[in-house]
Amino acid sequence: MDDKVSGSRIRRLGRLVWTSRQMVPMALSRWRGRGEASLEEDPAVVRAAEELLGTLGDLKGLALKVGQMLSYMDGALPADAEPVYRRVLAKLQRDAPSLSWDAVQRVLEAELGDISSHFAEIEPAPFAAASIGQVHHARLHDGTAVAVKVQYPGIEEAILADLKNLDGVKSLARPFLSALGAGSNVEMADNVMAEVRARLLEELDYEHEAAMQRRFADMFAPYDDLVVPRVHEQASTRRVLTTTFEDGASLEEVADEAPDELRQRWALALTRAVTDQLYVHHLFNGDPHPGNYLFRRDGRVVLLDFGCVKAITPKMVSDMSAHLRAAIKATRTDAPEDWKAFEAAFVHSLELQGAEQAVIDLVGDLLIYALRPVLRDEVFAFTPEYTAGINDLLLEGKRKIVFGDGRIPHIPKIPASPGDYTFINRLQWGFYSVLTRLRARVNWHRLLPEDLRT
Repeated sequence: MDDKVSGSRIRRLGRLVWTSRQMVPMALSRWRGRGEASLEEDPAVVRAAEELLGTLGDLKGLALKVGQMLSYMDGALPADAEPVYRRVLAKLQRDAPSLSWDAVQRVLEAELGDISSHFAEIEPAPFAAASIGQVHHARLHDGTAVAVKVQYPGIEEAILADLKNLDGVKSLARPFLSALGAGSNVEMADNVMAEVRARLLEELDYEHEAAMQRRFADMFAPYDDLVVPRVHEQASTRRVLTTTFEDGASLEEVADEAPDELRQRWALALTRAVTDQLYVHHLFNGDPHPGNYLFRRDGRVVLLDFGCVKAITPKMVSDMSAHLRAAIKATRTDAPEDWKAFEAAFVHSLELQGAEQAVIDLVGDLLIYALRPVLRDEVFAFTPEYTAGINDLLLEGKRKIVFGDGRIPHIPKIPASPGDYTFINRLQWGFYSVLTRLRARVNWHRLLPEDLRT
């Protein structure tokens, strides 16, 4: 690898355009409903997936994050391509291409000064590499084994370039979309992009991540089945984060061979953690990709990577609780007035006042589908069919709204959606995919705070 991630807007835009061209056929395949799972891998698909892996690995940053999401989110790709792309892109979760030790050493010396004053030893070869930095084994002078995450040189410039490129593409598209009557849809994209920008810029600040990791360690200290590595402040800066090394197996290693009883214990621990983040602590980790969890044979789960953390505002707390409570009641009674109350609650939460009824109906269907695991006091089994089904529901709903019964395409007016919900959506479907890999069976309803269940 080079000694620095390229921050050139022109070079990165060119490679992002190439990446987009690779993804368009798969997006169209999902839109048209094509694709059955292949019995054997098509060499052309394998070659395309490996080319995409190399490009995303080199670009790192925002592009690599997209690749990570594609590697684990069920239904994000058409069925005929999904097995190949998931297998190849899974390498991005912890084993993205790394930078040379010389490049990493320069960052460490710039941030910490004399490396030997902090570490008795540090391994030049990283044991993990991802979108923003790579991680090295090291040992403190008191003998403590630690993991040292070092930010890639040039990654901040690269991410800023990607964000500017996305803004530029959106600006170019605005007149065309507005002419089609989609002006409000563009404003919705503005809200989402502002939220993505805010979280990405926070991820570049390891001091912020260290503060969030300490908060999560305090939050989960009473939980016997969760482990949050300790931050070592004396060897941490804005671009270096040193934490106690915690071992465990990856999801890939345990998903197929671990006993069912153990998989259910892990699933329960993680589901309780996510539930309490959302409805008790009002602070959640918005990056649920499988590389951020390590699984131990004693039933405990190690939680990693707290760079993408979102605080839930008091308004969001109130709104989320209101529409969840209404959904639970409507599901229980099936009374028309309770379904109307649910609609009123989510229209208020998502600021859909003024939207066409067809859009409101689709959002309601999507919400009920997404909340299905928590609505009833019963065990819910996570399957690939369920997790992938949200994409099919969304695509079919959009198709009906836009094309109707063969009429001229109609782009509906959609009020700007609150950007605050962007990473809740990412958490939800990313986490559901993790539970699916564990073949989880969980009574999620019982884990909710009592005031939401009654």
